[in-house]
Amino acid sequence: MAPAHGDPDYVGRHRSARGLASPLATRMIVIGAFVLAAVLVVALFFAGRAAGTSWAGGGSDSDAGVAPTGTPAAPESAVTQSAAPPAADDGVDLAAPPPTTQAAAGVQPWRSLAGGECLTAYSTPWAEEFTVVDCAGEHRAQLVATGQFDGDGTAAYPGETELASRMNLLCTAPAVLDYSAAAAVPDLRWQAAYPADEEQWAAGDRRWFCFFAAESGAPLAGSLALAPAPAAS
Repeated sequence: MAPAHGDPDYVGRHRSARGLASPLATRMIVIGAFVLAAVLVVALFFAGRAAGTSWAGGGSDSDAGVAPTGTPAAPESAVTQSAAPPAADDGVDLAAPPPTTQAAAGVQPWRSLAGGECLTAYSTPWAEEFTVVDCAGEHRAQLVATGQFDGDGTAAYPGETELASRMNLLCTAPAVLDYSAAAAVPDLRWQAAYPADEEQWAAGDRRWFCFFAAESGAPLAGSLALAPAPAAS
């Protein structure tokens, strides 16, 4: 039986990378069996075989997730590295409620994104600013989903490993990702951003972000995000 959404085998592997000075300093999820990975590398070396492709300088493999039975496979998570940490964004209230409406077209700070925005010139999930464009036109990426981690505002930082373990479910949930649209992009990958350390958490940062883009850098057409269900009358 194929692993279901939420099973350990459904989660892809990621290599960590984050900008240390940014309030949106993030770390890509680290999931996978490193011992197994090491064995595979040795085996491939002695077999004289090359393995893996790179995206944005990542240079390592990522395994495709397996979607629930009857749905397309979930997009793989990305493997990336940060070239340099972005500058600190002083004076930002990280505990402020997230926006409830999508940001307008143009350059917008990360904290203004509400989810569903299509982006151009996208390169990293922890940028200080993003350029929002109309999803009806070509774009390089989309913020498919964003939200806040649950819990008491005074709760202790649960740790990066714990937060990382939640991201695959959040980013590939059938309630937020349009699997039909995603299936049209064979090399679709996702990247996640979330509070990477205790300092950000203590400052009130609880938001997480799920960005989707083609590994090849090819433009996307249309939206990958499911439209929210209408409010009950």
